[in-house]
Amino acid sequence: MPPSFFNSASITGLTSAGSILANMIPPGLGLILYAALAQFRFGPGKQGQNAYRAGLMGMLPPQKWVPFAEALVAPAALDTALAGVAQIHPTGKKSFSEGMARVIAVGGQLTVPQVDLLRATCLVIDCAVPVLPADVVFEDPDSAPAAQLSAR
Repeated sequence: MPPSFFNSASITGLTSAGSILANMIPPGLGLILYAALAQFRFGPGKQGQNAYRAGLMGMLPPQKWVPFAEALVAPAALDTALAGVAQIHPTGKKSFSEGMARVIAVGGQLTVPQVDLLRATCLVIDCAVPVLPADVVFEDPDSAPAAQLSAR
């Protein structure tokens, strides 16, 4: 694994929602995306923190983990993070996307916003969407809009 997944320029311009990550080594923007994925499913709290940590396990040693933010990730922070991950190093793309899949897999259910963020991120970093475990299902298939039923 390379020492840095991001170019140093990608860490600049963090919004106030991501300010706790500003002192982090370059993967800070990616950590915002991991936190957002966890919050889409669990909200802020213990379960969200566990999902966030699952994503970090394959990417950083525990000593470099940034604490899970209890405040919800703001849309502006997501925009900044998505723009920043475009600078991801080619050898880190697969590891980063697999970390996102680990965040989603916690709890065995996924939401439409999680899938949308995963797909958008993989499109931005020019990487294939990682395979999710077979036991991961949509949160509530009966309440999905008809347009999304065909996507399952």
